Amino acid sequence: MSFEVAKAAVRKTRQKPAHVADTREVRAAIAPIVARIGRWQIALTMAKAKASRANVDPLQLIGPCRGIAQEVASGRRVVQRAIPDRLRGHGRVLDVERALAMVELTANDALQALAGRSR
Repeated sequence: MSFEVAKAAVRKTRQKPAHVADTREVRAAIAPIVARIGRWQIALTMAKAKASRANVDPLQLIGPCRGIAQEVASGRRVVQRAIPDRLRGHGRVLDVERALAMVELTANDALQALAGRSR
């Protein structure tokens, strides 16, 4: 009987498609903003709910709402600087920009509601 020793299988590696690297790059760039969007939405929802109560001083809620609006503007600048031009149309980038626009709209609505109550 003769035994043959099989050759070690050589694993062929293939290069990953470019979109995989692009997605990884986009995720890393927008991660800090994505992590904060949920907190901003919750804080604004709470502020709007508190503003609807009669016993709450609206001046105490205006500061946090303005702070969130400023953070959203800062987040937009971070996204614009962190994302290369070739990835500006990436789906995840567009989703984050839409989410930032919604948070900004909510912040402005809350500020207008609070400004109406403080008069």
